[in-house]
This record gives sequence, structure tokens and C-alpha cells, in this order.
Amino acid sequence: MAKKQIRIEVEGGHILIADLLEELAPKTCQQVWDSLPLENEMLHVKWSGHVVYMFSQLDLAEAECSRVHGVCPGDILYNPHLHDAAEHPHEIAFVYGPASMATVSGHAIFNLFARLQPRFLDEFYQLGIEISRRGLKMAKITRVED
Repeated sequence: MAKKQIRIEVEGGHILIADLLEELAPKTCQQVWDSLPLENEMLHVKWSGHVVYMFSQLDLAEAECSRVHGVCPGDILYNPHLHDAAEHPHEIAFVYGPASMATVSGHAIFNLFARLQPRFLDEFYQLGIEISRRGLKMAKITRVED
């Protein structure tokens, strides 16, 4: 069976494709897949480094393929808020450069569940820098269907 893929469309004509990592995070991948399409603002983080994020309606409070350090450009992660009492929806984070996952209360556990295909990394880096300097952009995540 082919890997499931998601399409990330970002304001300004950016279309990026990522592979779900179902073998590493099956529960997170299934929740994300079942929640699509997801449309929201893509914003820059405050504490993690080169990361942008979107709020989601996911509600999985479980660590799975967890990362704090060791994230790489192209990694896509979900914050299950295991160590803090989040007063906002759970985030989907997109790493575009050097990063260490954190929240206002310190290091944060995020579930690695997808990875951008390598051909999109340079474009996504430029997009992350643009969001950092100019502010949010609207984004939509959908399924790539066969």
C-alpha cells in the first residue's frame, strides 16, 4: 500500500506535499487524516526557532514518536499538550530550519507524524522566513487522493 500524503496549500500559491509517517505515529496520523481538510492561519512560533504552526481541532493527548530536540527541516509535528494545560487548540507545527520544540512553559513534547518531501524544503524555508518577517498566511491541509 502506498504511503498516505497530505497537501499543504499556503496563501501566495505555495503547494507542498508531505508523507505521513504511519509506521512511527499511527494514532496521530489517523487523527490528522480523519480531521482533514483543515484550514486556518499559519503563524510563526515564539519559542521554538524556525517553526510555523496552525491550530487544529485534534484532541489526542498521547505521546507518540515524540520529539523535543532533534527535529529537522521538513518535520511536521503535533502538540498533544502532555506537560501543560493548554488553553488553546492543539497545534500542528512545521519545522523549516534550526529548532527545538518549546512552549511558554519550557521544552515541549511534540509527536512527529509527517515529513515534507525533500523537493519542497527550499521553498518552505523561504515561506517560513516570509511568515516570520511579514506575518501570518492562510493555509489549508488536505488529503492527496490516488
